[in-house]
Amino acid sequence: MSAFSELAASPRLPRTLALFNLLPAFVLGAGCWALPARYWALDVPVVILVAVLLASSAFGLAKPVRALPVLRWVALLLLTLGALLFAAFTLSLAFLAGVHGAFGNFGAILMALVLLLLAPYTIGYPLFELWLLSLRERGSGDARVAPSTEEDAAA
Repeated sequence: MSAFSELAASPRLPRTLALFNLLPAFVLGAGCWALPARYWALDVPVVILVAVLLASSAFGLAKPVRALPVLRWVALLLLTLGALLFAAFTLSLAFLAGVHGAFGNFGAILMALVLLLLAPYTIGYPLFELWLLSLRERGSGDARVAPSTEEDAAA
């Protein structure tokens, strides 16, 4: 059994994921407010996402037995909004590079840095969380291994 299968089968999984949900909440919240210009179309979804992440963490720590569906929905929401933010930043990066040319290089470098910092928390982490939850739902996948001999198949 792999370490990930053991983690997925562990009764501590909901609390572990609830604690790890605090990390993207902190990174997104700090990153949003660190930007020099306020733009409501970016601020509102990020604030809502941070609030949902914090609420799911509180729920996961308070009621870990019933937290798995909530954690799954929050991971899907984080992945969806993360993909939308990633697409918006990528389009902005292409616009800056294409329209402003050499004058927009600093903005393009800044956008590329934002993309590199945003992707692990808004795309990589929710995919990993959904994968762990699917391993738990399947019973860690060990039962799907084919029997090696006829005696094992008969048993």
